[in-house]
Amino acid sequence: SANAEIIVPRSSDGRIHPLCAVYKASLITVIEDQIGRRDLKMVNLINRCKTCIVDFPFADSFLNINSPEEYLKYQKSTHHSN
Repeated sequence: SANAEIIVPRSSDGRIHPLCAVYKASLITVIEDQIGRRDLKMVNLINRCKTCIVDFPFADSFLNINSPEEYLKYQKSTHHSN
């Protein structure tokens, strides 16, 4: 949507991915206010602002890989060699 302040991806399993979202710079005061209230939940910011959800067709479109071991496991499961 052209008026969206936040564009958030959603995978086919219904999960949204706020860390992969795009946020308008004009939200800085809203974000600072939320942090000042110690409200650190990204979903609250998403619910508070004009948000556009973009659906992705695969549940694994966004993966949380936190270590070299998890990355190697992912590579093996998808048959990637690099």
